[in-house]
Amino acid sequence: VVELSAVEDHWRAPPHIANVEIVEIPEVAARLAAIKTGEIEISQLPNNFLREAVDSISGRIQMIGQPASKHVSFGGNYWIKEHHDTRESIFPRPGLKPDKDHPWIGDPDDDDSMEAARQIRQAMAMAIDRDLINEEVLDGFGQPSYSWFGFTPAMAEFKDEWLIPYDPGEAKSIIADQGFPDGFDVPFFLPPDVPGVVSMEVGEAIAQMWENIGLSVAIENTAYQARRPTMVARSLDVVWMWQHDAVGQVDTSQSQGVIPSAGWNRGLEIPWVLELWQKNQVEDDAAKRVAANIEGEDLSRFWMVVAPVVDISNLWVVRPEVTAWEPFTEGAGYAGTFETVVMK
Repeated sequence: VVELSAVEDHWRAPPHIANVEIVEIPEVAARLAAIKTGEIEISQLPNNFLREAVDSISGRIQMIGQPASKHVSFGGNYWIKEHHDTRESIFPRPGLKPDKDHPWIGDPDDDDSMEAARQIRQAMAMAIDRDLINEEVLDGFGQPSYSWFGFTPAMAEFKDEWLIPYDPGEAKSIIADQGFPDGFDVPFFLPPDVPGVVSMEVGEAIAQMWENIGLSVAIENTAYQARRPTMVARSLDVVWMWQHDAVGQVDTSQSQGVIPSAGWNRGLEIPWVLELWQKNQVEDDAAKRVAANIEGEDLSRFWMVVAPVVDISNLWVVRPEVTAWEPFTEGAGYAGTFETVVMK
């Protein structure tokens, strides 16, 4: 439990309440019961529990930050050969394993390998029913996602060719054509300890859809912090779920966590993402930045190193006793600004 006390006459904003208690409740069922009984007034819940919670308490839903695209990253595709700052050779990375055990990983020195892995990634993306996940897993509180660079189908810049058709039959045929008529093993990392970033329910639905086309999926529920060293070391070589939290922000310089650095990386190092990031960093014209990111989306759709699945807003349930709350979180999905809370 974290206990906060108000600072009266604070220079930025006088608080409307004297105390705040932040209680960690990991179990979703316990959190749902707590919000229903009034033990807590504000809570984050998975989307498929939102409607039940709001209806039972006559409460409301509060969106925190911008929507985020939940997607699949095909780890191990480290294609950049030298560091863009130091010019030192960084190739090959430990996680670059373009072999039969990692058919989603391409060898940048072998065109046939790159094309075969691209076909595999396209097939795995086609096997995901985004509409069904939104309807059944998210209870309609999300929307299908088809963009890595933040574009949505409602935007004027969106291209119909970016849509990823749901076609499990074709997906299975493509995988067979690439030499896997009986499928292959997919280690699928779903970190369970970052619910604001990774939806376990969405991930489990994706795993079942891959199973339906003959793949053998082994879900890895290792804690994110335990896996993070492999991201820093560029040894991550598994398929995993993460998010992109800049949906709608399409005129920015986006490195996507896939460029050489000393820190975190999503298990990918992609040359064209690096080039567009460098270009947009020094570009003052917003329209040109958008145009560069459209080029990036075209390349993203072709190579499918990341498969977008659904865009989800970070939604919190608020009890009716809370008459006002104006959280300020910019693009992040973290609750705060509790000094704006007004209670009945």
